[in-house]
Amino acid sequence: MAKRAYENAEKKGFHKEKRADGHYWMLVICELAEAVEADRRGRHADRKEYERLGGVCENSMRKKLFELYIKDTVEDELADAAIRLLDYMGMKGFDFNGFIDNPKNYAEEDVTEPTFFTEDVYKVFDMMTFDNSVGFVMLDVMDLAKQYGIDLMWHIQAKRHAGVVKSLWEERGYEVVTPFELVEENNGSMGEMEHYAYCMGKCVEALLLCDGIVLCHGWFESKGCRAECDVAQVYGKMIRVDKTEYENNQV
Repeated sequence: MAKRAYENAEKKGFHKEKRADGHYWMLVICELAEAVEADRRGRHADRKEYERLGGVCENSMRKKLFELYIKDTVEDELADAAIRLLDYMGMKGFDFNGFIDNPKNYAEEDVTEPTFFTEDVYKVFDMMTFDNSVGFVMLDVMDLAKQYGIDLMWHIQAKRHAGVVKSLWEERGYEVVTPFELVEENNGSMGEMEHYAYCMGKCVEALLLCDGIVLCHGWFESKGCRAECDVAQVYGKMIRVDKTEYENNQV
């Protein structure tokens, strides 16, 4: 997980300059502080509504749904903190999978009951004062999410699923373009259907210039994806259905 998180961050240019460890710890602290602020504002993710609407809307609207039901919530900010930690571990070559598989790294007691969110987050801050504690801090974040009934890995994947699929296919030697890189959000200058037509046009235009299309989990429930699949068939493009889903926990 850590290696993939680091590679994704590196591709986005986050590691062009060498930074001290304190820089990366401070980014984690900022994300945890934003989770506290989201809790104080009562902002929690509505995963049920996001998944309900996400199953019937077009790809061009997924980002808007994410912003409406997931973004900047407690769950989303905790996912950001976890991603920051995984990125840092990947940069350091830390074997997190080996770490979490070692029972010696776990306390004997069960996960404690939640008290106040601010107090529980502060316990994570406390762990950051120890050297070489990155693995334990990540475990603390995971335990924190568990205490509050948050499926941390789902939220990490909800943020990065398209990027994960892109990375997997890039590792196979393909140059990958996602719909989110092709279209711009509607700034109000277009009506809803006009903007949808614009998005579909951009996607079909890109598809005609590509060798093929990768259809992600749930694609058949999207009219836009089905239309793109039909276009790919008509023009003899390679068609692949990617099996990567949130439950695979590939970060």
